[in-house]
Amino acid sequence: MPLGLLMLSLLTAAAWAKTPVETALDKQDRAELAKLAEAAGARAAQSPNDAAAHYAHAVAQSALAQAA
Repeated sequence: MPLGLLMLSLLTAAAWAKTPVETALDKQDRAELAKLAEAAGARAAQSPNDAAAHYAHAVAQSALAQAA
């Protein structure tokens, strides 16, 4: 049972962990958001069939727009 409780707490902590985009948006750090959006765009351009890469790029661009 203690192992199950440990796993549950680790999963909960991982779910609440913020991504770099969320952290930069919280700080309203436009330079960091622009850097993250550019990097995500480069990854999306290299993998045109990778939906996750395109989603990450869209999220980063959206965060950058929110910080404006």
